[in-house]
Amino acid sequence: MSASGPVIAHEPSTRPTTRAMLVVLGWITRRPRVLVWIHVGAFEALSGQRERGRMVGERSFVRHVGRAERLRRMLRAGRRPRGWYVVHVFTRAELVDGLRLTTPS
Repeated sequence: MSASGPVIAHEPSTRPTTRAMLVVLGWITRRPRVLVWIHVGAFEALSGQRERGRMVGERSFVRHVGRAERLRRMLRAGRRPRGWYVVHVFTRAELVDGLRLTTPS
């Protein structure tokens, strides 16, 4: 089975199993795997949750923040999670004007 075009998922992907599932999907469909990591600090993330009225439990949030921080340190050190061809790291401030995803023609 193969398909063209990117697979795009809006997912925090702090869990290694989630990232692995996305890698497998890309591998099965023969699509390149590009991870776009948008770093948002814990305070900003919690504020965004409150604004949207979509709160997660405190324990879940603390675990998510810990996983996100470990992954952010890894990415900033120039290491990629297994299975990803390219990784782009941004902050929310860098994307204030949005993010445009393009694919080669």
